Amino acid sequence: MRTKYISLLFIFIISMGVNAQDYSEVIEIYKECFKDKSGDKLKPYLSSDFTISGVSNKEQIPLALNQLFTQLPLTSLTVKETNTTNTLINYNFNGLGERTSAMHFNDKRKITKIELFDNLVNESRERRNAKPNPDKELSKKYPSKKVTFKVTDKRTVYGELYEVGKDSSVILLCHQSNFNKYEYVDIAPKLNELGFNCLAVDLTTGGDFQGAKNETIEKTATPIDRNSMLIVYAAEEEIAAAIDYLYQRYNKQITIWGSSSSATLGIFAASQSEKVNAAIAFSAFDHFRENKTSLSVLIPKIDKPLFMSSARVEASIISDLLKGIVLKENQVHFTPKGTGEHGSKALWNGRTDAKEYWDALKPFLNTIKKI
Repeated sequence: MRTKYISLLFIFIISMGVNAQDYSEVIEIYKECFKDKSGDKLKPYLSSDFTISGVSNKEQIPLALNQLFTQLPLTSLTVKETNTTNTLINYNFNGLGERTSAMHFNDKRKITKIELFDNLVNESRERRNAKPNPDKELSKKYPSKKVTFKVTDKRTVYGELYEVGKDSSVILLCHQSNFNKYEYVDIAPKLNELGFNCLAVDLTTGGDFQGAKNETIEKTATPIDRNSMLIVYAAEEEIAAAIDYLYQRYNKQITIWGSSSSATLGIFAASQSEKVNAAIAFSAFDHFRENKTSLSVLIPKIDKPLFMSSARVEASIISDLLKGIVLKENQVHFTPKGTGEHGSKALWNGRTDAKEYWDALKPFLNTIKKI
């Protein structure tokens, strides 16, 4: 009987050892990735079938991981429980609050899924389904007209020009990834009302959005490889061509306004072009730090007016970029008191905190008129 009891106890201990896997090494590496704002250290621990919701091309997973780690301001991470196939993790993010979700493993102790990332991507997709809500009276008062111009490789860029007068200040409006010029359908007339000419363009980094076509992509004879930096370089060419187009049309410097990745490209354009007098950047992060200069290196060299903002949860990311940088008198980092939104859609009619953004932005716009 005693022998049988010992045998059962031995089996129980072994089974406990099997069921209670120790993933502490992986979790520590995972924590470091949030600090490093890079997923490089996690790569050896990912299974061959690791996925992130919405990322169909596996070659894009490293880039997606880097963007996620860059944009998530982690304050703490603790393991709640662990079993043979997953570990339940409690997160606390600055501005985003607490989250609890699982990290899944295969039998080789490789990560197959990080639920946190899937959840955030899906939430972002749901927010993206929101539509701009243009003011009917302003839209009628300030109708747009279609314009086109060429880039250096003869590709045609399509845009909507909202014009109030040849002598008025000029803003170039650039959309976020997977969006198009329709992102600004209710923002541009408001800028017209404030006395600005505006051009909203379709960039190669975009796509169809809420039934509106991205004409630059649709009408390009030879598609550009969307799974490489080639689309980013193409967008830079298109932005440069748009700046040239506006400069020739109005014979004055241009303010560049960007959203998400195009906000980052807008800051690059402001640093490089004498035809740009200021930059407005909504959710500009180090999207391209591995292929281009980091914004933390670039921004201190810019002496032009600069307005940076984001959703509240993203504000710490910008603060990290600006760490140690003393902004000049004409440069602003605005953090909303409300939740806010990612990118320029924060200013759409009907968005909860739109007024707060506009109230912060209008004084900055007034300074641009005096340049």
